[in-house]
Formats: sequence, structure tokens, C-alpha cells
Amino acid sequence: MLFLFTKEVMAIWGIFILIGLMIKNRASLSKQYIKLEIPLLITAVVYGSIVIFWAMPKLQLSDTNLQFGRYAHIGNSVWEMITNILRNPQIIFSNTTGNAIYDGIKAETIIMFLLAGGVFCILKPAYLIMVLPIFAQKFLSSDYGLWGINNHYSIEFVPILALATIDVVSNIKKAILQNLITISAAALTLYSTARTMESRDSKWYNEINTQFYKKAHYQSDINRSEVFEIIKGIPSSAIVSTSSPLAPRLAFREKVLLFPNIKNADYIILLKKEGTYPLSPDKLASEIEKLKVGNHYEAYFESETLIAFKKIL
Repeated sequence: MLFLFTKEVMAIWGIFILIGLMIKNRASLSKQYIKLEIPLLITAVVYGSIVIFWAMPKLQLSDTNLQFGRYAHIGNSVWEMITNILRNPQIIFSNTTGNAIYDGIKAETIIMFLLAGGVFCILKPAYLIMVLPIFAQKFLSSDYGLWGINNHYSIEFVPILALATIDVVSNIKKAILQNLITISAAALTLYSTARTMESRDSKWYNEINTQFYKKAHYQSDINRSEVFEIIKGIPSSAIVSTSSPLAPRLAFREKVLLFPNIKNADYIILLKKEGTYPLSPDKLASEIEKLKVGNHYEAYFESETLIAFKKIL
């Protein structure tokens, strides 16, 4: 049950995990499915539907789940999306943005998946079923940031890859072959991880965040006391548009927006050099200049790394 409460899409993932387990154990446990697996499957479907179609829109103060906006290019309803995917399955693996700069991101994810143990999922297709919704959530999105291996958007693969690897390796009878495959799998995972820590096709990769073996990883140009002082002065009821790294510091309020989404924000608090996503550094600088010369906000604080705007009443 705790699994269901961790993230809004976990129930949907749980459906595929249960189906995969039922297929994997069908020879020995199929007669007992009515006692546990089928009730859990029904619970996951009902709970997932409630969370996605009712709870999330309520929390977002919206008529529909705003997350569906990432998939609007596929269709206007779930059924229309499914139909379009079946008719045009190539959209799963293709660059749907039309911009060649994002070519190769999905391919990189697939290669990393295979090197990290995805081959074992192919050998044990029950595990492949379990990762289908993860691939769908990533690859069907219009946001190229989700396609790749950056940030936390691939972490769901890890437990399935680990289980598939253990399942395949543990069923190998010859100890020499078992050890060889285990060492090879570990070496491939280590190599591919080290390789992509240096460079990758996924966009918006900040190598400083992951290269723990470099001095820059432990340094920051941000004046933290400066940031905390600005945040401290913002009323708890105010709507704030901010940079991604600052959002957790502003989370305990009704509305926090990710810049450049401003809407009806009372304050705009931005880091000028770090965490510019979803804008490039140059685009962020351009947007800041527009705010400065505009008539809706005034800059009441600016330093080398931080700028704060307040709505003009």
C-alpha cells in the first residue's frame, strides 16, 4: 500500500508489475491469483483512476490533470492516445519535436537500459512488461527532458533491472558461467555509468551535479545566506515563480510556479547562472531583461547570482 502513495502514477506501474508477476509465476501460482493478485490488480486500477482523473486535478486546482498536457500531441483523450499509438507506433521511438538537436536521446536511454541489465528483461519477458509504462511515460511525452537519462526520470527502471538480473543469473547452473555473466554485467553497468557521467546526448545535463570525483562538485557560486534572506521576506500566502533549484525552499505555499511560467505570480525569484531549466542561460537572461523593462514587475534585489522581482500593484 505504501507503494501506491509514493507517486501519482505508481498505481498504473503497479498494474504492469502485477501482470508481469502473474505471467512469471503462472505455472505454480495461477490457481491462487483470485486470493491476492486479482484483488490487488483491481485495487490498483481503481486507485490509479481516482488519483489521476480526480485527485490530481483537485490538487492542481484544474478541471483536468495538467500532466496530460505533455501527451496532448498524441490525442485529446486516453482512448484517442491509445488509438494513435497503435496506428503510428514509430512516435514511441522518434523525435517528435521536429528539432534535430534532440535526436539520439531516446536511443541513448535504450542503450543504457540494455547495458544496465535490460538484456535480462528481454530474456525474461515478464520483466519487460513491468517496464513498459516507464518507457511510455518517458518516450510518449512531448518534453524531451523526460526522454533521456538525466535527473530522476529513470530511477523506476532500477528495481526491475536488478530483479531481472538476479533472476537470470541465479538460474544459471554452471558456476563459472554464472560468475562470468555477473562480472560482465557489473562491468558494463560501471563503464556505461562512468561514460555518461562525462558526457551524454540528454539535454540539460549538468555534469557538476554527478561528477563527485571533481572539486567543482563540492563548490557553488550561490550565496546561500542571500537566497535565504530573500525567501524569508516573501509572505507565505504569496504566489511565487522561481528557478527549479529554489522551488523546494518555497514549497510550503499554495502555489509555486516554475519560471518562465508566471501567470499571476506575486514574486519572481531567479538564479541567474545555475538551474536555468527549462530555459537556456541566454534565454533566461533575455527573459530577465524583459521583466526589467516591463510594467508588471520591479526588481527589488539583484546580485551577481540572484534577482528578485515583485509585482507592481
